[in-house]
Amino acid sequence: MRSATRRLFRQANNAKYRLWLRRLARLGVAAFCLLLISSFLRVGWELWRLKHQEQRLRLAVEVLREQNRTLRAQIEEMQQDEYIRQAARELGLVNPGEVLYFPVREQEPSGSP
Repeated sequence: MRSATRRLFRQANNAKYRLWLRRLARLGVAAFCLLLISSFLRVGWELWRLKHQEQRLRLAVEVLREQNRTLRAQIEEMQQDEYIRQAARELGLVNPGEVLYFPVREQEPSGSP
């Protein structure tokens, strides 16, 4: 009788042990799946962030290229002889052989005796 009870007790413990092993295996698989999903989400988020950063940088590069084109056009314009002459005249410079005249304003008589 004792051997029968021991066998039943072992079988009962063995069934509980197998049940806990199954639960633990399911829990392990679930944890692994969650870990895998979270890593995919993290990589996906990083990819999305990098794509948006790339778009912003491409836009900034295009703006800078347009500014560069504008500045190069200004440089070309400023190197023209006509522009240099006009800038020199605004500074009060004259060509050789020219005479610079300044108009004189008439002064109003002061009211002091």
